[in-house]
Amino acid sequence: MSEGNIHVQSLFIWCMAAIYFFAFSSLYFQIPGLYGRKGLMPAVKELKGQCFDSDERCTNWAEVGECKNNQNWMERNCMVSCKVCEKAGELSITQKLSKKKTLLWFSPALGLDVSSGMELICLNGMALSIAAMISSGFQNKFVFIALWLLYFSVYQVGQTFLWFQWDILLLETGFLTIFVAQLFNSKSGMNGGHTAMAFWLVKWLLFRLMFQSGVVKLQSDCPTWWGLTALNWHYESQCIPAPLAWYAHQLPEWFQKLSVVATYVIEIALPFLFFLPIRSLRIWGFFSQILLQVLIIMTGNYTFFNLLTMTLCLSLIDDRFLFEYTPSFVGKYFQLPKVTYEKRSIFRRLSVFLLKTAVTTTLIYWIVKYFNIRFAADSSQILSDIAFSKEEFKSAVTKLTRFSIYMGILSHLVHLVRYLGDAAADDRKLKTLIRTFFAAIFATVAGWIFCISLVPFTQIDRSVQNDIWPVVKEWNNVVDSYELVHSYGLFRSMTGVGGRPEIIIEGTNDFRNGPWKEYNFKYKPGNLKTPLPVVAPHQPRLDWQMWFAALGSYQHNPWFIHLIYKLLEGEKDVLDLVGENPFPDKPPIYIRSRLYTYHYTTLSKQTTGIIDGVLRSRRIGSWWNRDSPKEYTPPLSVNDESLINYIKSLGWHKQKLKKEKPNGKLYLFLKAVRKLLKNLDPTFFMFQIILFSLIFKYFYHL
Repeated sequence: MSEGNIHVQSLFIWCMAAIYFFAFSSLYFQIPGLYGRKGLMPAVKELKGQCFDSDERCTNWAEVGECKNNQNWMERNCMVSCKVCEKAGELSITQKLSKKKTLLWFSPALGLDVSSGMELICLNGMALSIAAMISSGFQNKFVFIALWLLYFSVYQVGQTFLWFQWDILLLETGFLTIFVAQLFNSKSGMNGGHTAMAFWLVKWLLFRLMFQSGVVKLQSDCPTWWGLTALNWHYESQCIPAPLAWYAHQLPEWFQKLSVVATYVIEIALPFLFFLPIRSLRIWGFFSQILLQVLIIMTGNYTFFNLLTMTLCLSLIDDRFLFEYTPSFVGKYFQLPKVTYEKRSIFRRLSVFLLKTAVTTTLIYWIVKYFNIRFAADSSQILSDIAFSKEEFKSAVTKLTRFSIYMGILSHLVHLVRYLGDAAADDRKLKTLIRTFFAAIFATVAGWIFCISLVPFTQIDRSVQNDIWPVVKEWNNVVDSYELVHSYGLFRSMTGVGGRPEIIIEGTNDFRNGPWKEYNFKYKPGNLKTPLPVVAPHQPRLDWQMWFAALGSYQHNPWFIHLIYKLLEGEKDVLDLVGENPFPDKPPIYIRSRLYTYHYTTLSKQTTGIIDGVLRSRRIGSWWNRDSPKEYTPPLSVNDESLINYIKSLGWHKQKLKKEKPNGKLYLFLKAVRKLLKNLDPTFFMFQIILFSLIFKYFYHL
């Protein structure tokens, strides 16, 4: 990316600001119920600043000199015996930050408890994001350093509810955005080569994300991915289906199988187009990825993940593309560059044409060959099956992974030479020297980021990972806790084959005679007649974890037992997360949970066509059928000693939590803001702010 592509850079920065806003605002609405003192996983439990000895033998070890001989381990685990604590038994701020890297350690100094500290962080993140969306003056490195630090801080105490792939993808992309952004003003147009190098890292991240996501589907040995039947179940079994998912589920099997083939092609094969020197092929790769993400958005509620992936795709285009595919009035307003076509020799044009033809022909040949694509004239269907073995696929992954690394190194070196050449291209010697010096520093940093990314990338093939230099693995280990690079792989195995498991929580005041009343959540399936929601880019994190809990047992989801306990207590902050409360006056005496198998309702059979079938089916009013209920948790009461002791053992009981004394004007201000925003719908609120930002920017052109 050069100075001629600063509009793509500005668009990328704006999109990242919007995604940060989605992430912070979505989390803000859920903090009391998830992380408050009365929430499901109190964040204060994660910030233990007390000095302690983790082993009763610490005193003896200290007496024989282990505090010096084994300093690092002893100072972490035998703090009292090694006398590393400050007075009053508290860890120093340096020790606290070493233990858990989060700004929330400073909450008490501001008169806040941990959960209100999280609220302050999210509100600051929202404010900075809005400022960056409205004004180019805020689209600089300092703002995006702050945004990354803020999200990293809440991630550190987020526990189960914040451990999703889009959270770590946001942290990794957010870190790269710091390098994409200009030092002061995004309109300055300076540091074009610097931005091009940073955008190359964004492109490399996009490649890793898509390639790994495609490969792991087949590596999982999931029968549905190998049988091309995954989409027969996906639309029904995904966490929070969107309304169009019901209709997509009704599509014929041959079309579903062909869609799986298209997914493999887009995720595994087409990412290699990202690094080709032919612009039209890179744009083809861009459109293919955008198409996949749009289809996922239309059928599922995957928070800000798809929008973030589409933002990564901006690394594949240029300002000329924006002018070509943007309406003229928009291009005129944003002062997009006019298209200028470079005069090329006949030889060059012929070479490009032949290469494009060769790539396209080869790709079509491989698709037809390896997926056995054929047309069935008798049924007018396009049939497909996987025509390669698992051993052949494993061998191909090894070769492609190695090729990816070599391709990345070569592409990186090409950009590096251009970058250093641009830095040195100045008639003034002093300026050339300074620019070359800083260019060399950033080139080193970019090369280091590329190197450490190879460690998580090669998790898809251990034989390739074993060949990575030990020093690179050591670099990755040193910075692993900063969440700079990650391994990805969505939809590794298809869940809900044969029907989606769904937990239904029920309460009653009469154990013997009932009735048992259901708690219907805001977003996840429950009531059979509740329409499928549109909730993205908001992520209802409790609803998402309920989906994961249904795939396992409550023994592996201790937060679920705490949820039952909070419902028995009638805890309002938690009830606000759940939604409909069947016991508005007083919490029930008993609560149980049962596991059902849910299925979509199907098209009406008495139809004259698919449109008539859809209309008839929708008049029925039910989106789901359910059957096969079985016990998930037995009936529990609030006074059940085993339940209380279990909550205490987890450290979540109010008697076990560290005492906090929030006070002061800042705390009162946060309470007032919470009261003001509490009853707003998160998704509607997000779109309101985005619309306001666009209108404000349009009229004031900041």
